[in-house]
Amino acid sequence: YPQTTVMDTAQAPRASDESLSAQDRYIGSTTVVYPVHINNTAIPAKDRMLLIDMGDRDDAIRLTELKRSSVLNHRFGDDGVVIVVENPLTCTIRVYRRPDGQIFAPSEFVDRIYGSGGGIWKVTEDALIGPDGEALERLPSRGLFWFSVDGLNPLTEASLGQSASLV
Repeated sequence: YPQTTVMDTAQAPRASDESLSAQDRYIGSTTVVYPVHINNTAIPAKDRMLLIDMGDRDDAIRLTELKRSSVLNHRFGDDGVVIVVENPLTCTIRVYRRPDGQIFAPSEFVDRIYGSGGGIWKVTEDALIGPDGEALERLPSRGLFWFSVDGLNPLTEASLGQSASLV
């Protein structure tokens, strides 16, 4: 697109305390300041969600579900995932594919979790590394408001109704 104008970030103004404060107020409010179309209104427009790229589709879970524990074993249809939460407020969250039958639990350390087979697994940026060196794939994910998730990729009622307690 040769006619496209690109902003030079070196020329962009620095964020001020006032602009950062305004952003914090917007994130913390329930108000949407521009028109959005929402397909599924059962969830408030500005509920914070974790959108997970499952490869052939995207799935989402409410961030409030992630406050229950620092490690959640979850299912999206036939696919199991383990969600490791360092800080749900800043979306410092990692999601890994979870094989059938494997259940994980928190440990005393932020970068380690327990596996149901009796070993300690290491949480890394690229994979969840098992005690015998096996690696579980990390899945791309990002935090978004519900109106963004619903607008980009409308989800079915069935996938929204799942609880984080499902293993």
